[in-house]
Amino acid sequence: MKHPILAALVLPLAASAASPQSSTELQLPGLLRPHVNTIDAELIADGPGMEVTLTLGLWNPNERERELELLFPLGAGTTISGFEVLVDGRAVEGKLYPVEEARALHRQLLLRTNDTALLEHYGQALVHVRFPMEAQGTPALTLRYTRLIEPEGEHLSLHLPLTAFRSFDGPKLLTMRGEIHAASPVTTFYSPTNDVREVEAWTTWDDSGTPRYHSRFAGEATYCSGDSDFVALYKARERRELLDVTVLSQRPDSGEDGYFLAVINGVPPEVDEAAGAEPRNVVFVIDRSGSMKEGKLDQAREALKYMIAKLRPEDRFNVVSYAPTVHFLAATLQASGAKGDAYAYLDGLEPDGGTNIADALTAALGQFHDESQLNQIVFLTDGLPTEGVTELTALCRTVREANEKNVRLIAFGVGFDVNGELLDRLAAENRGLSEYVLPSEEIAQKVPGFYARMSTPLVLDAELALSGATFTDVFPRTTGDLYGGHQLLLTGRYADDGEPGGKLVITGRRGTQPWKGEYAFALAESTPPGDDDLVARIWATKKIGFLIDDLRLHGETDERIAAVVDLGTRFGILTEYTAFLAAEETDLSALAANYRRCKDELENRAKVTTGSHGVAQACNSKIFQRGSTARFENKWIGADGREVTVESVLCVKGRTFFKRGDEWLDQSAAAETPTDVIEVKSDAFYALADAHPWVASCVARTKNCVITVDGTTYRIVDGC
Repeated sequence: MKHPILAALVLPLAASAASPQSSTELQLPGLLRPHVNTIDAELIADGPGMEVTLTLGLWNPNERERELELLFPLGAGTTISGFEVLVDGRAVEGKLYPVEEARALHRQLLLRTNDTALLEHYGQALVHVRFPMEAQGTPALTLRYTRLIEPEGEHLSLHLPLTAFRSFDGPKLLTMRGEIHAASPVTTFYSPTNDVREVEAWTTWDDSGTPRYHSRFAGEATYCSGDSDFVALYKARERRELLDVTVLSQRPDSGEDGYFLAVINGVPPEVDEAAGAEPRNVVFVIDRSGSMKEGKLDQAREALKYMIAKLRPEDRFNVVSYAPTVHFLAATLQASGAKGDAYAYLDGLEPDGGTNIADALTAALGQFHDESQLNQIVFLTDGLPTEGVTELTALCRTVREANEKNVRLIAFGVGFDVNGELLDRLAAENRGLSEYVLPSEEIAQKVPGFYARMSTPLVLDAELALSGATFTDVFPRTTGDLYGGHQLLLTGRYADDGEPGGKLVITGRRGTQPWKGEYAFALAESTPPGDDDLVARIWATKKIGFLIDDLRLHGETDERIAAVVDLGTRFGILTEYTAFLAAEETDLSALAANYRRCKDELENRAKVTTGSHGVAQACNSKIFQRGSTARFENKWIGADGREVTVESVLCVKGRTFFKRGDEWLDQSAAAETPTDVIEVKSDAFYALADAHPWVASCVARTKNCVITVDGTTYRIVDGC
């Protein structure tokens, strides 16, 4: 029996015909570009097919009725069926243009409108929708269709062309959600482009008792910039192991090392009940000094209550509060049944006095007496040490020497008065994590995600070893512990050296028993030109984050500074130390001058460790290190605590462009002189675009650009 979705997938658009029209008979759409306020996307993956329901909240800003024209791309190589268009629930006609007809339509539209943005999806099939919109009307347009799910190595790929909305007017608030239905549990779900994650998993059984596994994913509402398509990868497997490993790889230049990304997923107990989670000993350390007034202590209290409520029956805990002196909930670690006593203790705290961090942490460390279980301190503060040991180096040494039982220190800084370097050092030197809550954020918004990173230990003292190919520049450098429901992203470079792939060996312990897992994977020998360099950009983002931490905490070296500048130039990933690269007067090919400028920025900024500027730098390095998606926007927290955005850098189809005057410069052509000038709409341009469709996508974003293609540097001009 055919699968119901598979039975509907019959013709690839490149070969199908919506009508027998020739390209010269195509009807040209009008000029009214849609104003899109909201985008609601739902993807249902079941077997080999994915049902897409895309609902657009539209608006006609005109004072009279206008006819809307919508062109929507369906992606390269798409096989599609069951296309349906609804406006406010009523069916309207939509026309499908196969690839060759779509090419001709693109050319005619560009001649008529001079709108180079139409080139974004040149070489792809299109759907055309046309219907009247009343004056100031706000109809809801729904597109429904089914497409094949394409394999990406050992996993399956969900794809939605959000770049279709880049040139549309409107705020474009995006809501993304979906479901996966499979014969095996979904053990890995990961999106390299959007912040979406699995939020629920469940199982059903048919009449014969055969299980069916279901997973729901979602992301918070965000504004859709249209800079990248949505891509999510998932894997469903029969084998139930403690960890699941999926490896992605790209090699844009066969003459250079490739890039890999290993998604290491701790299988949560709901999927692998036999594995379970390691019990924990946790001491929560809360600041009750005078600076915690004005609602800070109330927020911190609720944050700790949330984490205490999540303790499992096998966990033990205690609560320590500190100001000038240190107080305990109880003399020793308590069973999780004492949660009610902890809530009452927290409710009785009042802010007063100075901040004695050293005594608080050493007292908390004295609660741990063995290493058979995972030992953690969750440390929350909003200020600087003012009592006891206050000098940074001495305080860190005091804590490190008192940590005799391998306790993980998880530091949570609130506001701008904390010392970011101190908290980062405490966490790094005690195998922990550091997190920050800015004044503009609520602690309650940060706690759930933060807690998930440290709440369900599966493998303790994990170490990762790669073999097979030659691997270099691997991040993160140390692993620590692996947790259920949390993904660790391991990324680096590789040279195949004649080997077909690699192997990842993970060792550690569960309780006092050793544990080992081995995972073989393939590596790409080459990647087609024009592919989005998602894996490479995630690697570059993480490397920049770790380099910045090295520079802040361990001092400058010429090699680290050069790497930060080179990566910023190659991938357009800027920081507060390399923002000058986006300035029009900066010569991207003047490497020595740019290294010196970066060194000056570091010397002036990194020495600031407190206040808004110090905390901002600590936050920024964490954002880069934890980057789970390819960064298409250059944003960071500035010296005043406000968000800084650089808009004069573009990353399109594996190319990085910097705005220079009225044109965009491909960074790889920074030291080159264009040998040819090509006008958009000319036969020479379309010949180039037909041979290299990614060039059209670049021109759609830039209009005027200098770009290198197959070793030749072109100046492409709009000419309109």
